[in-house]
Amino acid sequence: MKVALLAADSKIPNLALMKLSAWHKAQGDSVEIYSPISSLLSKPDICYASKVFSFSPDPEYLPDCEIVYGGTGHDLKVELPPEIEAMCPDYEIFNCNYALGFTTRGCIRKCPFCIVPEKEGKIRAVSDIYAFWRGQKEIKLLDNNILTLPDHFFKICGQIKKEGIKVDFNQGLDIRLLTESMVKTLKELRHDDYRFAFDFPEMEDIIREKVALLEHYGIHRSMFYVLVGFNTTIEQDIHRLNVLRELGQNAYVMRYKREKIYIPLANWANQPRVFHAMDFESFLNHPEKRHYKKYFPEVRPHAAADTS
Repeated sequence: MKVALLAADSKIPNLALMKLSAWHKAQGDSVEIYSPISSLLSKPDICYASKVFSFSPDPEYLPDCEIVYGGTGHDLKVELPPEIEAMCPDYEIFNCNYALGFTTRGCIRKCPFCIVPEKEGKIRAVSDIYAFWRGQKEIKLLDNNILTLPDHFFKICGQIKKEGIKVDFNQGLDIRLLTESMVKTLKELRHDDYRFAFDFPEMEDIIREKVALLEHYGIHRSMFYVLVGFNTTIEQDIHRLNVLRELGQNAYVMRYKREKIYIPLANWANQPRVFHAMDFESFLNHPEKRHYKKYFPEVRPHAAADTS
């Protein structure tokens, strides 16, 4: 059987498709990444088309064969069969040089903007790193709220430390759950910038408290997802970003609404060098960015610093 894989919008290698590839190859099937040209040369018998985000457009061109749709962007309830879910991903098919997977599923939070509780249910441990790590130097964990299970978190960190792997908690860690012992453990790991979230204005006090705790143990800069366009005003969004800038942290604006007013916020905050070099007013008054000022008419030219 000839199998084609199509990832419509994945920013990282598509985990489900890599598991499907591993399973089909174990059955003796041939697997390739779909492209219109390759499909003409070698027509597949089946094509798995995966979409992560509901707002992403469907693929314009598909092969003339059986199409199996999957991914959160198509249907929250579609799952891989257990025997395929248990496969170690075929990293080679996407030229992926790091390990990728979940050690937990679910979340205790019920954030109104998040699909995880509906899709995955209550938090639970499902594996450890050895289910999908095959000696790579780096690992990306896709767990949505691993700090909810402290014993499991310490177990996974122990495995990562033992193997000397560089870790990226790709979906972020729940900063509200950080304890002193967790921060000590995080400091001991080889890591990219740790990721947290500053989704709600009322989190400001806990953000300040936990950043101070991280800095106390030598983790001086982390990256914070900042949700905008959900249930906050633009003034609240700018304030949260300014808090992170004041604290010396990096930010990444996540746009819930695809409205143009949030584009300049993202262009400012999502570039760390720009974010730390100038405030938002100065950014809007830069000659190349002044076209954004129509979205922020209240912003006035930024006063020059007094150097006398």
